[in-house]
Amino acid sequence: MELSPAEIIEGTLTPIKAIGWALVSFAGQGAILGVAIAAILRALRGRSSESRYLVACAGLTVMALCPILTALRNVPTRHADWIFSETDSRPSEFERTRASAPIESVERPSPASATAAFPPAGDVALATRDWRERVESWLPFVVAAWLLGVGVLGIRLMRGLVEVRRLTRRGVSNPSDDLLAMIARLAARAGLKRPVRLLISSRVDSPAAAGWLRSTILIPTERLANLACNQIEALLAHEIAHVLRHDYLVNMCQVFIETLLFFHPAVWWVSKRIRVERENCADDLAATFCGGDRVLVARALLAMEVERRAPRIALSASGGTLRERVVRLISPASTSACPIVAGWIGLGIVAGVFGLAAMIWLAGSNRAEAEDEPVNAARGESTKVSVRGRVIDEQGVVISGARVRLYQRPGRWVHRHPLIAETKTGQDGAYRLNATTTDDLSKLSIGFAPFIVLADHPGKAVGWRVVTEKAIEFEGDVVLGDPIKRTIAVVDDKNQPIEGAKVLAFNLGDRSATTPRFRDLAEPLLTDDGSLTATTDRRGLASFAQLPRTHVTFLARKPGFAENYAFREQDTIHLTPSGSLSGKVIGPDGKPLAKVKILLNADFMHEFEQVQTDTEGRYRLDNLKANGWDMSAWGRSQIGNGKYHIWIESEQYAVPAQSVVLEPGEREVIDLQAKKAGKVRVTLIERGTNEPVARASISGGDAEFQRRSAAFTDKKGRATFYSAPGKLTFGLSRPPEGVYIDDDLSYDREATKTIDFDGKETDLTLIMPKIAGVLVNVPGVCVKPDGSPAAN
Repeated sequence: MELSPAEIIEGTLTPIKAIGWALVSFAGQGAILGVAIAAILRALRGRSSESRYLVACAGLTVMALCPILTALRNVPTRHADWIFSETDSRPSEFERTRASAPIESVERPSPASATAAFPPAGDVALATRDWRERVESWLPFVVAAWLLGVGVLGIRLMRGLVEVRRLTRRGVSNPSDDLLAMIARLAARAGLKRPVRLLISSRVDSPAAAGWLRSTILIPTERLANLACNQIEALLAHEIAHVLRHDYLVNMCQVFIETLLFFHPAVWWVSKRIRVERENCADDLAATFCGGDRVLVARALLAMEVERRAPRIALSASGGTLRERVVRLISPASTSACPIVAGWIGLGIVAGVFGLAAMIWLAGSNRAEAEDEPVNAARGESTKVSVRGRVIDEQGVVISGARVRLYQRPGRWVHRHPLIAETKTGQDGAYRLNATTTDDLSKLSIGFAPFIVLADHPGKAVGWRVVTEKAIEFEGDVVLGDPIKRTIAVVDDKNQPIEGAKVLAFNLGDRSATTPRFRDLAEPLLTDDGSLTATTDRRGLASFAQLPRTHVTFLARKPGFAENYAFREQDTIHLTPSGSLSGKVIGPDGKPLAKVKILLNADFMHEFEQVQTDTEGRYRLDNLKANGWDMSAWGRSQIGNGKYHIWIESEQYAVPAQSVVLEPGEREVIDLQAKKAGKVRVTLIERGTNEPVARASISGGDAEFQRRSAAFTDKKGRATFYSAPGKLTFGLSRPPEGVYIDDDLSYDREATKTIDFDGKETDLTLIMPKIAGVLVNVPGVCVKPDGSPAAN
C-alpha cells in the first residue's frame, strides 16, 4: 500500500518517539538500578573482588538492556500501525483486542455519537496524557542531543581503537629470549591455551594488554631496567590474568555502553566500579601465578610509579586506584576460592543476562501476539479510573455537599450498572472519584461511555457527565439545574394500575437539546439510584421530583412481570407476565461446568441477558419477556413472540445454538450439553495489497441465528472464534478505526463467508475492500460575527 507524505513523516517520527521515551525512561530506571547495585556492592564489601566484579558487570548489562527493550516495545511492527495507532491523540479503542461481545453491542456509531466521544477540550484535561504530549513534543530534540553526544563519544571510541592498533605496530621490538621464556612459564602456570604475543614498546609507560582473539602484551622499554626480574614477572602475571579473563572484550563492551548511555551518572559510576574490581581480580590472579606472594605484586606496582599513557581501551597494570590496590594486596580482607574461573563466570553472566533478556522479550512478544488474538470470552483487565471536577449550578456557583457517584456500564444492552465509587463535594464544590474495574473495556463500541458520573443535591435536578474515554483519567464539571416534576403510569396487560412497581429514569439527555450539557447522553443508566427511581402508588403512578429539563426514558420493573419501557412521559408502561429459564451446563465428561457465561438473545428484541453458572453448573434467569410481551413502546403494533436463542461463551467449550419459547408464567428448564470447542481463525486482508488488516471488527456465529459474537483482528489480521459444529457465518462488520472504505460491506461477498464447521481447527480468509483514506479528527469552534460561540 502506497504511503502518503504525511504517513511517511509519521512513520519516521514513531521510532524517534520510541527511542526518546526509552531515553527518558532510563533516567529513572538507571537511578533505581544504580542504587540497587550500590546497595549490593556495599553488602559484598567483605567478599571477594570477583563477586563484586560480577555484580557490577551484571548491573551494567541490565542498564544497557533497559532502554533497548523499552524502545523495542514502543516501535510498531508494521507501517500500517502508524496509521491506525497515531491517527489521533486519544488512546486507541483497539489497544487491547482480546474480548468480544454480542454483535448487537458493537454498534456502528452515528455522526452524533462520534461527536459525543470527544468532549470539549476545556472539560477533558487528562493530566497523564497532557504530560505525555508535552514530553513527546521535546522527544525529537532529546534524541538529537543524544545522537550528538553518541557521535562525539563514538569518535573518541574510534580514536582509542586506532591508538591501540598503532601501539601494537609502531615503536615496538621483539623481547629477549628470557622474557619470552618467562611469559611462556606464566601462561603454562595459568593454563592459558591461546597464544600471547609479547612486545617491547617505547610508547607505553606501564605493561598493557590489548586485543582479544589475538592478545598482545606491551612492556615499556625504559621501565624494565629499573625492575627486578621477579617484579617483571609479577607485572607480566597481571597482564596474563587480563588475557585469561577476557577482560579486553568486556572492557570494549563497557566503553560501548558508556558511549550510548553517556548522559546517566549511574552508568559512569558502575563502570568505574567495574574497572576498580577488574584490576583487583587481576592482582589476585597475578599473586596466585607468583606462588601466592601478594607483597611481590604490590612492590612491582609501586615500582612502576604509574604514569599512564595507555589508552582506555587497553588494560594497564597501573589501572584502578594504586594505593587501594597495594593496601588490599598486603592486607587482603578475603581471597577468592577459585579466581581462575572468574573471567569465564563474568562472560557467562553477561551472555546469560543477554540470553535471558532475549528469551523474556521473545516470550513477551509471543504472549502479546497471542493476547492480540481476540476471543469470544471476556477476560478481566484491571483498569484504574480517576474522575475529578466540580459540581456547580447553572450560574457557575459551586455546590457543596452534593452527592457524586461513579457508575460503570459493561455494555450497551447489559442491564447491570454497578456503583464503583461515591463521594460528596467539599466547600469548593470539588469532587474526586477513584476506582478500579476488572472488566475488559475493549469490547465496548466506539463512542460508548463506559462510565457515568451522576450528581444530585436537594432542590436541584440530577446532573451527569459521561466518560467516553476508556482510560483512565477524566476531568469535568457537573451542572445541576432546576428540576421539574414528572409522572409516569404503569398498568398490566388488562390496563389495570400496578402498585409497587419500580420505575427507573434513564437515557437522560438529548443530542438536539439547546442546552449544551444535555447533549451528553446517559443511555442507558440502569441503576437503583434515589434521584432516578420512583415507586408506583395505588393508582399506578410513579412521581419524580429531581429530573432535569431534558428527554428521559422510563423503565418499569416488578417481580412476576417482564420489564418494559416508555420513551415519552405521556406514554403508559404496559407490563406483561414474565417467564423464567433455568438448567445446567454439563461438560463432555458428564460433570457440571462452573462459572460458564450463559448468553440469552431475544429473537424479537436487540437485548441480551447473561448469567454465570454456579459451582454445580446451574443457571437461572427470572422475569424474562415472554410470548405476548407488549412492544408498543417501540412503535410496533406486534407483540413479542417470547423466542430466545441460548448459548455459552467459552474458549474451551461450546454448545450447539438452540432456541426456546417462553410462555407467560411458565418456567422452562434447558440443560446444555457442552462439547469441546472448535477454533475458527479468521484472517482479514486488504483487497489489492493482500496486507493483513489490524483492529477491524469481525462478527461471526451460527448462520441460522445470525451473527452472535464479535472480535477485533490482531496485528496479523487474525480474529479467533470458538464454536460447536454447524453452519457458521463470519463477516467484516467494521473497518479499523481511523480509516474508511468506499464499498458497502453489506453487498461485498468477499467480506462475508459461510462455512460448514466440523469442529476441527479451521482457517478462513476474508477480504476487505481497499482502504480509501485516513480519517482525521479536526476540532474547532463555530463563532458568530461578534466572536461569541455559535451553539447548535
